[in-house]
Amino acid sequence: MTSTFVANRNELEEAFKTLRKFLKRRTDIEVVLTFDNDRLAIDANGITVRASGTGSLHGQAYVNWRSLVGLATIMPEGDAVLVKVEASQLIIGTTMIRCIWQESIIRLIEYPMDAPVLMTLQLKDKYTDEEIVRSGLLEKVWEAERQMDEMIVQSATILRPLGIEIGDVRTLVEVAIHGDKKE
Repeated sequence: MTSTFVANRNELEEAFKTLRKFLKRRTDIEVVLTFDNDRLAIDANGITVRASGTGSLHGQAYVNWRSLVGLATIMPEGDAVLVKVEASQLIIGTTMIRCIWQESIIRLIEYPMDAPVLMTLQLKDKYTDEEIVRSGLLEKVWEAERQMDEMIVQSATILRPLGIEIGDVRTLVEVAIHGDKKE
């Protein structure tokens, strides 16, 4: 017997609409659909959207956003959408999408869409590289590190007349991010 999940169509449509808005034309993003009890969580590039439903499907499907974007534009008819996984295919309504299916659920990092740079830089202290990658946050971490380096250079340039060097600024920033590790 195949496990299934019946998603609330309106909530699923709203979830896809939110993803389309934030992912725009990006098609190279891995999307993780997590089926857990009576909810579906869809994680993409650090953004999580949800839809309620019922069923016995439990696990995670990994798909490419390019595969989902068409479905996100034209949803199946009806009040509910049947979802199931068969032979490495995620089936949503009548649409079949190649997926990697995992019976167990790996918890993804919960991360606000408007997270401050400091919070993003602290992710490496709290999570493994694999967890950061699986949660779709690697690019956000890289961007935060780039911004940090830029701010350090700007600050050092401004403070140079006071005898403060770039290494001093970097040390101050590292303590702000990681805490004082000398304790």
